[in-house]
Amino acid sequence: MIDRILVAVDDTESSRRAAAVAKAFAATHGATLDAVHVADDGTSDDPAVLAKTAVADATVDAGTVELESHVIDGDVPEALEEHVRDTGADVVVIGRSDPSGVGERLFGGAVDRLLRRVDIPVLAVPETADVDPAAAYDDVLATTDGSHEAEAAAPWATLLAREFDATLHVLRVVDLSTEAGGFDAGGARAEYMDRLEGDAADDVGDFLAAADAADVAVERAVRRGRVPDGIDDYVREAGIDVVVIASERSGSLSGQLLGSVATKLLQTLDVPVLVVAGEEDPDAA
Repeated sequence: MIDRILVAVDDTESSRRAAAVAKAFAATHGATLDAVHVADDGTSDDPAVLAKTAVADATVDAGTVELESHVIDGDVPEALEEHVRDTGADVVVIGRSDPSGVGERLFGGAVDRLLRRVDIPVLAVPETADVDPAAAYDDVLATTDGSHEAEAAAPWATLLAREFDATLHVLRVVDLSTEAGGFDAGGARAEYMDRLEGDAADDVGDFLAAADAADVAVERAVRRGRVPDGIDDYVREAGIDVVVIASERSGSLSGQLLGSVATKLLQTLDVPVLVVAGEEDPDAA
């Protein structure tokens, strides 16, 4: 599933961390790693060298990978989208800078814009990520809201867990403010809450069925609370190394909710987040 990985590089800390993660993924999957520098102003100091050394210096223990490097011109998301089409990349890895940092112009806002332009998974690596590609990714978290769109993340989550010999965690967060409706205003009745959590557990089961995760270690979890906060808490409590989530880029209601959650997680989590394009249910009315 992963034969070619594109990593966007510049001279920022977030880019170096993204290169380290990309190299680890390429080594694990036996994929070609394409280091791409976007010279958006038409100039760059030794851009070809920059593209090559950003990956070469990222880590010494991730393994040997087949490396290519390219320097392209243009606005970051548009240029990367075109390069994805030209090269047939399977995954894009990009650093995410702090919104107040100088790298935000290229690798902060570019993440959101890139997600709206490409149909392949985008792995966003925050500059605060504790990246150690020499160590295995032991815990992979996938999240679901019970929708068909969310299940698009299932095969990718299983792939990562299998390749890294990691535990796959599947989490469903029940947001009482949206799912309990009027019951929550005066306190949801116990039997109704039990049914909501039972349905959420079924959603986790459906996700795992779509994931075909019979050969990986699995942890199931159902939590109550606001969805982004619940995911954030679980990441910290369970020591999650990478999060996989679907984000529908259509105008469907489920897609809007998924997209909102993905955007929030990209802004707050300190671990890499793999965002997969969701697919609308063809049987939906």
